Amino acid sequence: MNYLVSEVNYGGRVSDPIDRRLLTTIVSDFLTPKLFETDYSPISLQYKIPNGDWPHGTYITAVNGMPEIENPEIFGLNPNSNVNRNTQRANTII
Repeated sequence: MNYLVSEVNYGGRVSDPIDRRLLTTIVSDFLTPKLFETDYSPISLQYKIPNGDWPHGTYITAVNGMPEIENPEIFGLNPNSNVNRNTQRANTII
């Protein structure tokens, strides 16, 4: 599955070998047997993968509770990149 997603699906679009290696590593963090464990979160604790026992309303609440601005951790960036993003957003507003 890892090969199918990272190499077949995205591999043709990612031309740099180092970027392809990063993509493969990130996909392997997501496609793991832990994915089926309760309360497993591949990135951070704010993103939970729901089990099938949740009622419909709980899914809606979970989606509405997600942040509007994503954490840089999702994209493999250092948390300090928030400073750069916030500076760029402030300059755009000003």
